[in-house]
Amino acid sequence: AQNAEHWALRAIKREPNNADYRATYAELLWIWDRREDSYTQAKRAIELDSNHTRGLYWASKFLMWQIQFFMDGERERGRIHLDEFAEKDREEAIGYLERILHATPDDREGRLLLALVYYDGGLPDRLVSLFKAHLELHPEDRDGHFFLGLGYQVKQELKAAYRSYSRAVDLMNAE
Repeated sequence: AQNAEHWALRAIKREPNNADYRATYAELLWIWDRREDSYTQAKRAIELDSNHTRGLYWASKFLMWQIQFFMDGERERGRIHLDEFAEKDREEAIGYLERILHATPDDREGRLLLALVYYDGGLPDRLVSLFKAHLELHPEDRDGHFFLGLGYQVKQELKAAYRSYSRAVDLMNAE
């Protein structure tokens, strides 16, 4: 880990305006559980390139981690709600992830993280829309069918959820 950090910092020192180096360093920091530092580097990558997909991804991942951390603390105290802080973070994460998908529509990690943000945020309509559009282009994506089913289930559209889940299982069995 120490060698990786040394080389990442050396690369950044040589090319401080290289968004790829900043995003790579953000990923390394995330792996080492240095969440806030990871976010700082991801934000710097975004400052250098506003549509840098890896920078946007790691910044979004941090924001969702922060929301989960907050929510876990609220559950321990017997209160479960999102205050303005968490809602702001969720909306910022959604903005980053939507930019990833706009720039690279087939970005799997970005799509799955956005699905989790929509699910956690109680946004099933957006979850359904995300995967309906995706499955029009990629009907073989079993995970897409599972997430579509999840969105329908949350909306209490149980027949549609069952159809989506069944299609996902059929795709799994075909492999």
